[in-house]
Order: sequence, then structure tokens, then C-alpha cells
Amino acid sequence: MKNVFLTGERKIGKSTIIKKALEAFKGSLGGFKTAPCFLGDGSKRYTIEGLNPIFRGEARWICVDNGEGRMIGLAGTFEDYGVRILKHSLKERPDLVIMDELGLFESEAINFQEHVFDLLGSPLPVLGVLKAASSSFLNEIRNRRDVIILPVTGENRDLLAEKVAGWLQDL
Repeated sequence: MKNVFLTGERKIGKSTIIKKALEAFKGSLGGFKTAPCFLGDGSKRYTIEGLNPIFRGEARWICVDNGEGRMIGLAGTFEDYGVRILKHSLKERPDLVIMDELGLFESEAINFQEHVFDLLGSPLPVLGVLKAASSSFLNEIRNRRDVIILPVTGENRDLLAEKVAGWLQDL
């Protein structure tokens, strides 16, 4: 397995599987993680942060509320900061690249998408989360021959955490 993506319902534990699997991983990391951020007014946004130490503490907004309770992606964040993270991963060649998570916010970030495909086509192993939604970007990832998609459910998430941890030990 070279490129592995977890997918499933929201809050099912996809990112938790990655976090648990990485606990015993001794290699170097590249890539990024996204995370919710709750603001003082009770609203929520999401951030992206690079996992290489040079990016730590440099989280950026990847979406904003459109005023109607719907989040819209900030393509500029992906095209600037996201591309820098991915380029750095390609250049530095870490032992593992994390992409947690790829979703709909990146729909207009064409340069970012191209760098995702560059990484997937490289010799570097990728472990990520793929939003369970349909878009041309996400579907193109799903249809790649070098990508394995692991659906996460409440019943299999503990077993998948062990399976992913075992895969990481073999890297």
C-alpha cells in the first residue's frame, strides 16, 4: 500500500485513526492536517497546518461562513500555504505524507490539486482522509490505481487503526 485514504461519515473517527497510528511511528512527517477552530462567538471555522516542524504554529483559515450558516472554501489559502506545504514535502521527502483531510473546500484550488496529484504519483507514501462527498477532484483521487480507499465505520474503526499502524511500521 502506497497511498491510503480513510473515508466515512463525519465524526466517525478517521482523523483519530491517523493520530493513533502515528503514536508509534518513528519516521519523519510531511503534509498537513485540518482542524476545527471555535471562535468566541460560538461559530466554527477550519484551519490547515503543515506537519513539518517549519510549519508548526502557522495554521491558516481554509473556510469562512457565507453568512447563511454555510462554509465556503478559501482557495487562496490552499493555493499559497497549502502548495508551500506540499512542495516542501516533495522536496524534503519525509518518510510519510499526511493529507488530513481532502474535501470540498479545495474545489477551486487547481494548483493545490495538481500538487496533491504530484505527491500521489511520487514514491512517497501518503496517508490521508478523503471526505465522503463527490467532486471531480475527490473522484479523481478515488479512481486512481495507486490509491486504496478504506471506509471507516463504527464497527471497523478500531481494527482499521491497528491495520494502519501495522502498515506504518512496515514503511
